[in-house]
Amino acid sequence: MLRAASLVFLLLLSLQAAAQLRGLGAYAGIGVGNFQFEEDQGPISVVVDDTLVDEIVGGATQRIGIPSRLDDSELAWKLFGGWNVTRNLGIEVSYGRASDLTSTWSQQVGDVTVSANLATNIDIGTVRAMGYLPFRLGAFFGGLGYFNAKTSSTQNIRLSVAGAGGVLNTVNLGGSATDSGPTAIVGLQWRLPLLMLRADYELMDINAGRAATVNVGVSVGF
Repeated sequence: MLRAASLVFLLLLSLQAAAQLRGLGAYAGIGVGNFQFEEDQGPISVVVDDTLVDEIVGGATQRIGIPSRLDDSELAWKLFGGWNVTRNLGIEVSYGRASDLTSTWSQQVGDVTVSANLATNIDIGTVRAMGYLPFRLGAFFGGLGYFNAKTSSTQNIRLSVAGAGGVLNTVNLGGSATDSGPTAIVGLQWRLPLLMLRADYELMDINAGRAATVNVGVSVGF
């Protein structure tokens, strides 16, 4: 009985090894890259009615709208895994994060200067159908699918008045938002004896903007 079980195990192991050699079966990996995020955040609306401001600028109370746009790039990481059903078709899921994306704006209205700083973290999950074009040492690949993203932001708004010598009021705002939509990926992977190296470019259609990542990664089959 033990001998039969051992033979079955060795057979399954050899089948899995053969499947990996042909680029079939399950895999999992990790990647790092440069994450580029561009999105119009909409105007930041600030009501200037601080008592000290009123005293200096003559009692003016007004609403100031600052057009805000986040455009920054940072290091990002992702975990990914999938299943290659055939040498040419598969499915892949991933989860990644980019932190400390920042932008700064300011606007002058009379003697009042309003400045705003936006810091954002973004988490993105994806699921894609993948296509492969194999060659001797690896494969070109591409995929289309769906992403879901969550952004966590902090806005720091400051008011200053010419001649007052500093910041008169600081407002800390924050919040989170979700977004989803289509995503695409293209890349190249190289087969090594125990693992797979890959480089890829991801693009996501963010609401009022876009997100893109250039990644390098490594994966193992099992």
